[in-house]
Amino acid sequence: MESLKGKKVLLVGATGGIGNAAAKLLASSQAQLFLTGRPGEKFDQLQLQFPDANFFSLDITDAGAVDELGRGYAQKVGVPDRKSTRLNSSHSSV
Repeated sequence: MESLKGKKVLLVGATGGIGNAAAKLLASSQAQLFLTGRPGEKFDQLQLQFPDANFFSLDITDAGAVDELGRGYAQKVGVPDRKSTRLNSSHSSV
């Protein structure tokens, strides 16, 4: 498997069980994490758990918020290329 060290990874749904486990695995591989989650206590805990990550508050069921995520990510990181890694662990698909 290709190393993820230094690669940018956008993980949607990082506050859930599967998403949080994926974030731990990705952090251990030294990927540059961009984590999303619904606002609230779990999101606050996520920020404490992964102090080196970048965070986007997101309710995936809100289409406007998903658009905002796209703009925010592009402003912060740039437009993803075909080598970008994305992982959706939310209960909804985008």
